[in-house]
Amino acid sequence: MKTRSLAPGAYLARSGQGVSLYDADGKCFAMNKMGGSILALALTGLSAEGIADALRHYFNGTPTQSRDEVAAWLDEMEASGFLNS
Repeated sequence: MKTRSLAPGAYLARSGQGVSLYDADGKCFAMNKMGGSILALALTGLSAEGIADALRHYFNGTPTQSRDEVAAWLDEMEASGFLNS
Protein backbone atom coordinates (compact mmCIF):
# COMPACT_ATOMS: atom_id res chain seq x y z
CA MET A 1 0.00 0.00 0.00
CA LYS A 2 1.11 3.51 -0.79
CA THR A 3 0.39 6.00 1.95
CA ARG A 4 -1.13 9.17 0.58
CA SER A 5 -2.37 12.20 2.44
CA LEU A 6 -3.67 15.62 1.62
CA ALA A 7 -0.88 18.13 1.30
CA PRO A 8 -0.38 20.39 4.34
CA GLY A 9 -3.12 23.00 4.41
CA ALA A 10 -5.24 21.23 1.79
CA TYR A 11 -8.88 20.54 2.53
CA LEU A 12 -11.99 19.08 0.90
CA ALA A 13 -15.41 20.63 0.39
CA ARG A 14 -18.53 19.12 -1.13
CA SER A 15 -19.68 21.00 -4.21
CA GLY A 16 -22.92 20.08 -5.94
CA GLN A 17 -22.39 16.67 -7.54
CA GLY A 18 -18.74 16.34 -6.59
CA VAL A 19 -15.94 17.46 -4.35
CA SER A 20 -13.58 20.41 -4.46
CA LEU A 21 -10.04 20.07 -3.17
CA TYR A 22 -8.30 23.27 -2.09
CA ASP A 23 -4.61 23.73 -1.40
CA ALA A 24 -3.16 26.03 1.26
CA ASP A 25 -3.04 28.92 -1.23
CA GLY A 26 -6.72 28.56 -2.17
CA LYS A 27 -6.08 26.90 -5.53
CA CYS A 28 -9.07 24.67 -6.27
CA PHE A 29 -9.39 21.37 -8.09
CA ALA A 30 -13.04 20.47 -8.66
CA MET A 31 -13.81 16.83 -9.30
CA ASN A 32 -16.90 14.85 -10.09
CA LYS A 33 -18.21 11.97 -8.02
CA MET A 34 -15.72 9.56 -9.63
CA GLY A 35 -12.79 11.81 -8.78
CA GLY A 36 -14.05 12.07 -5.22
CA SER A 37 -14.28 8.28 -5.01
CA ILE A 38 -10.76 7.84 -6.37
CA LEU A 39 -9.43 10.37 -3.88
CA ALA A 40 -11.24 8.78 -0.93
CA LEU A 41 -9.87 5.34 -1.81
CA ALA A 42 -6.37 6.73 -2.38
CA LEU A 43 -6.40 8.25 1.10
CA THR A 44 -7.11 4.77 2.53
CA GLY A 45 -3.83 3.55 1.03
CA LEU A 46 -5.16 1.58 -1.93
CA SER A 47 -2.91 1.35 -4.98
CA ALA A 48 -4.03 2.57 -8.39
CA GLU A 49 -4.75 -1.07 -9.27
CA GLY A 50 -6.79 -1.54 -6.09
CA ILE A 51 -8.77 1.63 -6.76
CA ALA A 52 -9.46 0.63 -10.37
CA ASP A 53 -10.60 -2.79 -9.17
CA ALA A 54 -12.86 -1.30 -6.49
CA LEU A 55 -14.49 1.00 -9.06
CA ARG A 56 -14.36 -1.40 -12.03
CA HIS A 57 -18.09 -1.15 -12.74
CA TYR A 58 -17.62 2.56 -13.57
CA PHE A 59 -14.75 2.11 -16.01
CA ASN A 60 -14.92 1.27 -19.69
CA GLY A 61 -11.92 -0.58 -21.01
CA THR A 62 -9.49 -3.13 -19.72
CA PRO A 63 -8.28 -3.38 -16.12
CA THR A 64 -4.84 -2.22 -17.30
CA GLN A 65 -6.31 0.89 -18.94
CA SER A 66 -8.36 1.64 -15.84
CA ARG A 67 -5.34 1.26 -13.55
CA ASP A 68 -3.27 3.51 -15.82
CA GLU A 69 -5.99 6.20 -15.83
CA VAL A 70 -6.24 6.12 -12.03
CA ALA A 71 -2.44 6.23 -11.68
CA ALA A 72 -2.23 9.22 -14.06
CA TRP A 73 -4.95 11.04 -12.10
CA LEU A 74 -3.15 10.42 -8.80
CA ASP A 75 0.15 11.56 -10.32
CA GLU A 76 -1.54 14.76 -11.47
CA MET A 77 -2.88 15.41 -7.96
CA GLU A 78 0.59 14.90 -6.50
CA ALA A 79 2.29 17.06 -9.16
CA SER A 80 -0.27 19.82 -8.57
CA GLY A 81 0.52 19.84 -4.86
CA PHE A 82 -2.80 18.54 -3.57
CA LEU A 83 -1.58 15.11 -2.43
CA ASN A 84 1.53 13.81 -0.71
CA SER A 85 2.77 10.27 -0.93
